[in-house]
Amino acid sequence: MKSELVGLIGTIVGGVIALAGSVTSTWLQARRQRDLAHDERMWTRRADLYVELLAADGAEASPTRGHPSDLDVPPDPAVELSLTQLRARVDAFASVHVARLWREAVERDQELIDAATAPGSMSDIAYQRHMATLTTETTAVEQARANLRQQIRAELDPGPH
Repeated sequence: MKSELVGLIGTIVGGVIALAGSVTSTWLQARRQRDLAHDERMWTRRADLYVELLAADGAEASPTRGHPSDLDVPPDPAVELSLTQLRARVDAFASVHVARLWREAVERDQELIDAATAPGSMSDIAYQRHMATLTTETTAVEQARANLRQQIRAELDPGPH
């Protein structure tokens, strides 16, 4: 009788352990599947956002882009809304690194616009300085955009580089 009880207890304990292992395994697999689905959705959203950023040459400076900064040009509400939505998508979906590089590209782009639209007439020396500033700012914009493109490509294709 005692050996039958020990056998029964052993069978029950073994069944409980097997059930716990099965439940744990199922839970871990479900969690892994949720994580993979989340990663895939995030990758898709990032890919769409990154293509949009690349299509915009990596930077969108301001709603008054293309207007001299010394003119009192009201921002275009549609452009302002579009930029606000783009910034929100960058904040929501871009990696920290891409978001930082995008903001840097935006800043460089705005600096170039500001330098290109400096008000007033210039002497020859001032004009030469102005052209040197434009060259420097243009190089900074190109470098910021190149850094952004490189990081986006690295994130979208994580294979060996």
